Amino acid sequence: MSVKEQARASWIPGVPTDSVMGAVLTGRSDRLSRRLVWVVLVVLFAGGWGQGLLTAVQFLAGHDPRDPHPSVSRVWSQGVEGFSQAALLVVAVVLAVRWAGVPLSSVGLRLPRTRGDWLDEVTGAGWWVLLTVVSFALVTTSYPLISGQNAEILDALTGWLAGPSEEMVFIVAAVVLLRRAQYSWTLVVLVSAVARVAFHIYYGPTSVFILVWAAGVVLLYRATGRVLGIIAAHAMWDLYAALAVLPWWWCTAASFILVVAVSLVAAAAIMVPPARRYMTQTAPAT
Repeated sequence: MSVKEQARASWIPGVPTDSVMGAVLTGRSDRLSRRLVWVVLVVLFAGGWGQGLLTAVQFLAGHDPRDPHPSVSRVWSQGVEGFSQAALLVVAVVLAVRWAGVPLSSVGLRLPRTRGDWLDEVTGAGWWVLLTVVSFALVTTSYPLISGQNAEILDALTGWLAGPSEEMVFIVAAVVLLRRAQYSWTLVVLVSAVARVAFHIYYGPTSVFILVWAAGVVLLYRATGRVLGIIAAHAMWDLYAALAVLPWWWCTAASFILVVAVSLVAAAAIMVPPARRYMTQTAPAT
């Protein structure tokens, strides 16, 4: 083995490609470099929520740094920036998971294929909603909304992106990288929860209930191994919260689009598995 190969083997373990989530993440004698794991996680956090953390601290100090009346062009440019940032975070997490030697399908990053898969994703989403409702019912401080239609539209455009970006980083990346570095589940839950609460501290002392929520989401992921339903539930929750303050015609249009989208997903869940089985059964033998 060459020096380069020996160096690579010292921080990138080999993982069987057919491992299930539990087997992949239980910890093995070979492990990721812990130093590199922390570097990757810190970079992901800083890139996604460094500015959000600074803004949250300013909120606590009694200052809102956001522009209450952004121009239309500024709204759209910030919307594009938000989409780009979320996309980069998702891609970065996928690359980090592959760097860890873990198959994407083993950590819930695959589309549902059977009716049972769809049911599992819906169940995960339902538990996420229940956990969120209970936890945030105990939070007495309101989210600091910006008054002004353009600002509200910006929140609607970008708010839902917290679903894919937060869950990919604070669930998938945190769990996969820390567990592959052989850290305990206790540390994984603690790191993920504290990091997520850090940029939610504008809720004040009641942020402690968000800590419980964030920890519960990690445990939910551990129990189910499903993340796509959680991502969808989080995105729709934030989208609804943003649309609730917009003019009625925005809400009507968004509700129509949401109903159509949910109907298409439901139709796919019902029709795709039987169609797949039919095509498999009728395929000519070679």
